[in-house]
Amino acid sequence: MPTYRRSHLLPALCAVALLGSAPPASADMFGSPEDVARSWIGHDASELMMQWPVDRGLYTAENTETHETAYTYNFGIDAHYRTDYWTTDGPLIGVDRGTPLYQQEEHSQTTFVPTENHCEVTFVANADGIITRYDFAGSKCSPYFRGWGRPKKKKK
Repeated sequence: MPTYRRSHLLPALCAVALLGSAPPASADMFGSPEDVARSWIGHDASELMMQWPVDRGLYTAENTETHETAYTYNFGIDAHYRTDYWTTDGPLIGVDRGTPLYQQEEHSQTTFVPTENHCEVTFVANADGIITRYDFAGSKCSPYFRGWGRPKKKKK
């Protein structure tokens, strides 16, 4: 049965309380990953699923005691193999107008590249599917948050 860290609940609630007194941000300002994550509080998780990718790095877990669902995104680079190719001069095969000609030898080396975890973000939705809190960690969250961003405004 999954358990959730509650260490960020109080700061998140304080931040939400402060939002009401903050001046409105420019509509074209992106904001920090913290701002983007905070903007999802109060939105339906289905909005998140429609806007953020579901085909890469998404894991869900349900807490059967609280009926909460955690949507965790892991962003980074999957483990893979990289092959590097290069050529070197081999044996002398002749001379053309005084210029030595060498046979080209092709080489390759395959290297395993381990997984790189750039960012992990978890949004927790209550039993009604409303996002109530978030938590994230990582040193390279901005590119991912910028790509999927804040909730889109609903058309009237």
